[in-house]
Amino acid sequence: DHHYSICLHFHRLPEDERTNLHCLIERLEQKYSSLSFRRLPTSYEILPPIEWTKSRALDRIASELSIESENLLYLAFGDSDADEAMFVWVNHRQGISFKVGALGETQALGSADTPADVIDFLHNLTVLITSSEVRKIGS
Repeated sequence: DHHYSICLHFHRLPEDERTNLHCLIERLEQKYSSLSFRRLPTSYEILPPIEWTKSRALDRIASELSIESENLLYLAFGDSDADEAMFVWVNHRQGISFKVGALGETQALGSADTPADVIDFLHNLTVLITSSEVRKIGS
């Protein structure tokens, strides 16, 4: 049904074994030339031959959930070029997008240095949202 992909993460693979992995992926790419192989900083994405981006996935999820967008705050966190379409989608809906790790050129509105910073942000946001002070302000 073309609604899937494979993501092979290699960030825990020792450096001296990565060359071997890259060679194996190259052989797979030659053998299965109809698939799209995207090399990301710490992983490979393998996708069927369709135009599919994270923004298209978000469109699909949003349409299936049928939730009014004025009741939502979209947050997006990503660490690679593959996340740029998602950042644009979220920004267009007055959401907040964050690039995690090295910034470079990005459509993200904010940044976080590490995944631990993302966890801290989400924890603090949860505390803020559930605090009685925010409920009083919103009443």
